Amino acid sequence: MICQQSAMFIKRCLYSDSPVVKHVAHYGVFYGRMASCVGRNLFTRRERYNVSVNGILHSGFNEHSVKSLCERRTPPVYYSSGLATLELLMIRRGILYVPNISADDINVLLSAVCRPTNCQ
Repeated sequence: MICQQSAMFIKRCLYSDSPVVKHVAHYGVFYGRMASCVGRNLFTRRERYNVSVNGILHSGFNEHSVKSLCERRTPPVYYSSGLATLELLMIRRGILYVPNISADDINVLLSAVCRPTNCQ
């Protein structure tokens, strides 16, 4: 879901009606690249999902195609780690309730779930 939102946000910025937003997005993608947050985000998506920048910017590249691409190219372990992280963050914020769990316990669990070795 994050990759879908990120890709569509960049695309909306590139085609924005606001000249300032459009200029900043174009600079980030076409000139700043890895030195720009927008460019780095787009190029990371491009490398991870093996799609060209032109493919991402193509008019046929929409929310459905992004979701499909992300689902095909994301290993299942990332889904389970992501869901566990989401649940832990919801507990931390009080959205979900789990009795007898401390903030320290949640931080330990988050560290374990988010450890890069869990996703390789």
